[in-house]
Amino acid sequence: MQSKVTSELTPFENVQVQIVGHDKAFPNEILLGMNRDDARMHDIYHLDLRTGTMVQTAKNPGNFVGWVTDPQLKVRGAMAARDDGGFDLLVRPDEQGDWLKVVSWSADDSLNSA
Repeated sequence: MQSKVTSELTPFENVQVQIVGHDKAFPNEILLGMNRDDARMHDIYHLDLRTGTMVQTAKNPGNFVGWVTDPQLKVRGAMAARDDGGFDLLVRPDEQGDWLKVVSWSADDSLNSA
């Protein structure tokens, strides 16, 4: 039953919030990217929409500019910016594992390498 009550689930001042992952199999959960700790980068948080409980699930080491999630709402990949203007696509087999570089591309190829 829907209550039609509006709740502010991210009541943080001067914080940008991005939807990073959602799946119809988990209608009451969502992954958010938020720059709560550092205005320059987004960490990933799992939000339970029923309870409002929010838990950080991935920390941005400073060079991640995008995230990849799986259908189970787990962070599995990230796009990392390099000092030379290129990017690396990183993956990890589990949430606590080390990041492994899968592919890299130069700054010249960045506009057409989604």
